[in-house]
Amino acid sequence: MTDFFLTLLLMGAFSSGGQLPFWMTSNQFGLIPESSGAFALARMGTGYDPSKTFQWRWGASMAANYSNQPDGKMAVIPDELYSSIKWKALSLDLGLKRFDLDYYGAGTPTMGSMSTTGGHIIWSGNARTIPGYSANLAPIPVPFTKGYVKFFGSFADYKTLDNRYMNGALIHRTMMGLDIKITERLDFHGVFDHYALWGGKSEKASMPVTLGNTSLTMTVPEWDSRIFRMGSTPFGSVSTTRTAG
Repeated sequence: MTDFFLTLLLMGAFSSGGQLPFWMTSNQFGLIPESSGAFALARMGTGYDPSKTFQWRWGASMAANYSNQPDGKMAVIPDELYSSIKWKALSLDLGLKRFDLDYYGAGTPTMGSMSTTGGHIIWSGNARTIPGYSANLAPIPVPFTKGYVKFFGSFADYKTLDNRYMNGALIHRTMMGLDIKITERLDFHGVFDHYALWGGKSEKASMPVTLGNTSLTMTVPEWDSRIFRMGSTPFGSVSTTRTAG
């Protein structure tokens, strides 16, 4: 059975100096104002149904905040609007969705995480949600390893919002990793995590979204200079990060 949830949060926070402490506003996905004011959040949705092989869930949330400053005003913020499907170890998320803390690679829900960004390289719990899709593979045993070696991965694309130097820039992620169990107390977790921030348009340059540029963003053969520049004007960046732990 799929459980439906509905939550409503109302909050007011005031500081003698007008600025709220960092710990009160951090890791709130950019929803709570940094100065004294009020905040409201409504969330609803469903979770996966473990009793079914093919599972589906959805979620939606909307926030509103008011900053008690001379130039303060009411802001209405779309937070989440997503749908997800799951079949065995495969899952697909589509829409605006908060990222999950990567406890599998960065810590445990009980002990917390050694990573200040929950295991993610490009954004943290302070970042707003952005539209996109993420195709995921949960850890599955590699054949002929008796379950001692597991493979997992993710393939995703997102589009940035709001006013930026490069308006409409895209984010691509390819991640794959292995979890190797050596003994009952010792295992090895290795991840190849590739992010690319590309595309978009500014006053000085633009990068069209074409099949060729998309291919370069995903593979970056020999760090092809075409992905970084248009003529002699830099306009984007591509980064590949390898982590092992």
